[in-house]
Amino acid sequence: MKNTLLLFCLSVFFANNSTRGQVCPQPFKVVVLGSSTSEGVGASTPANAYVALFQNYLETSVNAGCEIINLAVGGTTTYNIQPNSFTPPAPFTVNPTKNIDAAISENPDAILINFPSNDAANDIPIAEQKNNFTRVVNYAASHNIPVWVTSTQPRNFSQARRDMLIEMRDWLEITFGSRYIDFWTGIANADGTINAAYNSGDNVHLNDAGHALLFERVKNSTLVTDVCYAILPIITRNLTLKGDYENVILTWNAEGLEPGKFVIECSKNGNNNWISVTEMNAWQNGQPAAAFSYVHQNALHLGSTLYYRIAAVHLNGNTTYSDTQRIQLNSRGLPYLVHSSGQKIYIKKITTQKLHYILYDTFGRMIDKNVLPEEQKTVIPTSNGIYILRIWNESGQTWTVKIAI
Repeated sequence: MKNTLLLFCLSVFFANNSTRGQVCPQPFKVVVLGSSTSEGVGASTPANAYVALFQNYLETSVNAGCEIINLAVGGTTTYNIQPNSFTPPAPFTVNPTKNIDAAISENPDAILINFPSNDAANDIPIAEQKNNFTRVVNYAASHNIPVWVTSTQPRNFSQARRDMLIEMRDWLEITFGSRYIDFWTGIANADGTINAAYNSGDNVHLNDAGHALLFERVKNSTLVTDVCYAILPIITRNLTLKGDYENVILTWNAEGLEPGKFVIECSKNGNNNWISVTEMNAWQNGQPAAAFSYVHQNALHLGSTLYYRIAAVHLNGNTTYSDTQRIQLNSRGLPYLVHSSGQKIYIKKITTQKLHYILYDTFGRMIDKNVLPEEQKTVIPTSNGIYILRIWNESGQTWTVKIAI
């Protein structure tokens, strides 16, 4: 709800401040992948092409430092923008200087993909077109970069190929939802040909009026508000710690869940000498997560009193820190440590006393029995379940632990 409200407020802010500049608090970068329309073909001058109009809008009405890197090349298809590791069928090739890898190398905040009709013109099967879009968008998502995809566009060629454009248009809208931009409605006639008011004269490309309409569609899409929202700092909330013998369980949530990472840091005094425990993606499978958790295994080896904080690092380098939390481990003064991970139970003696142990399953059957060695003891039960560990010393003190694996 809070994220929805912020997006609404940003949308209103953009609407009310479209001529004042510096609406977005920080500049951002967009890379365009596409063919001749995105390259500017059909417009009477380069300045009248939709990408150039969008660049001008960003600089004058959003943030003067915004940048568009246009990698569009006339005549290309979705095969040409595939990752370097992909081998398309002949005669198609990947263009390593204008593909998704080249786009990612620019470290953009967003990528815009526009392929109006070349795939249909080359009779690339619909299934292959879908695979190509999916592969590229997922590849960008694996690098935490959001992608906006335009619809296909009308073209005055055979009805069979126009039917392909319509089928792909519908699939793109369903698949990419709020990150789909409509370059079809009003520009196309009912049969998939170009509305004469927007035809540049070659029956393929759009004129100035058409490019102006494409610009309006990009401007009014979710791209600007989402990207501007995304570059706001990630704020970590509600960090809590829980001790689990020698382990520390951290849980937290955050505001501004956008591409970036969490760095979990630990210190013995809470003031300095922070060490990085691990890094976690702020997105999971290319999407923001609602809550986060991490288990710092064997944390007691660093000390019995530990402090933790989380650095939230956005892709643009913005870093914010959570509050610092303190935890006391092994406060009961136990002479051993025990935890489970995967299919294994780990028992560690942290005393000079001689300790014995015996491990039972819930049916009372003995799984293992011995004297704890000086090094860590690992027991591997044959199945998941609840196990009972009993430990005792030479003086007769006994401790019983229930362990789940």
